[in-house]
Amino acid sequence: MEIGAPPPIAEKRSATRYRGDTPLSLSIHHEQEVASSNGRLVNISKTGLLFHSENGAPVGSRIQFRIPWPMRSTEIFAVNLNITGRVVRRQGNYTAVTIDHYDFEAA
Repeated sequence: MEIGAPPPIAEKRSATRYRGDTPLSLSIHHEQEVASSNGRLVNISKTGLLFHSENGAPVGSRIQFRIPWPMRSTEIFAVNLNITGRVVRRQGNYTAVTIDHYDFEAA
């Protein structure tokens, strides 16, 4: 899926972001409802991430991601990056999330 460049938004980042074009799965927790969706990682840092999805999440929602983490060696098992956070900003199909917790697990 070609997503293009994210729309310009006011700079609010406190850490360097790194570009990513990786598929991800997400679960959105909002007002006692849980919705699952897929999207693509746009960029990520130690404090937050930006993703693109046709089904965005409302600001304030709790959100969980599973992102396949690229490995540099074929001898090392694949891992997933699991992230829990909350939506702080949304513009069109782009959603910004602050990271509250992350861990890695074997895929």
